[in-house]
Amino acid sequence: MTFLSLQIVHCDVINARMIERYLLTKVIQALKEVPAVCLLGPCQVVKTTLAFLVAEQQDAVYLDLESGIDKI
Repeated sequence: MTFLSLQIVHCDVINARMIERYLLTKVIQALKEVPAVCLLGPCQVVKTTLAFLVAEQQDAVYLDLESGIDKI
């Protein structure tokens, strides 16, 4: 099992974009090794943005486990 631990504290817009690209690469690499990746973390740390970027590039499915429809 592969675990990808990510923590983003405070960053400006330029650093945020660099971090997004870095994390995107890490998640895509993880998806080559395992069939699913779960992004966990506090609010406002680009989890949803990152998930949408991965879904666009990998023809993947995005599920929000807080959504009633996605829980079914």
